[in-house]
Amino acid sequence: MRKLQVVVIFLILIFQACSSDKPDVITTKSGLYGSKKGEFLIKFPEKPNVMIQENMLANQKFDAVTFLCSMGIEQKYVVSYVDFPPPFFNSIDIEQFFDQSAEAMDRSSDYITMGSRTVGENDGFDKSITYKMFSPQTNINGHITMKMIKAGTRIYTIMYAAARNRASNEVVDEFVNSFKLYKPKQ
Repeated sequence: MRKLQVVVIFLILIFQACSSDKPDVITTKSGLYGSKKGEFLIKFPEKPNVMIQENMLANQKFDAVTFLCSMGIEQKYVVSYVDFPPPFFNSIDIEQFFDQSAEAMDRSSDYITMGSRTVGENDGFDKSITYKMFSPQTNINGHITMKMIKAGTRIYTIMYAAARNRASNEVVDEFVNSFKLYKPKQ
């Protein structure tokens, strides 16, 4: 239980360590939130906060942009994206990269274990894999659902995380599966 809380707190600290330079947050008439620059829409439960973290790969700078909606201290709804330098994709297998990211999350806590892995089919993305991780201890009810998407040179990560008192499967699936690419009108 303690390690699961540490993982959730670690994620929060990472998101809070990001800069305050914020891109656009748009709201549609149908209640979706998203970003013109990030070219996505999703059904957050309420307007998300946005953070940017500057990163380096080899000698190229790139930003990780994170949209975070917290429902209390125990539930986090997250969308982040990174525009990787094109050479990055020449040196990796994207499915292996996604799997290693999910496995790192799984290994970060004794209270979370990999539940399932589902490859998206015909969803309009270059690659899409959804991972569900659960707490094997029934008294904890910890849960992480993470969907990783490759679209061009951009990697999106859609994640729901709860230390306990998690939302229903229907609410989590609705959030994760509501993600769609969005091309703003000029």
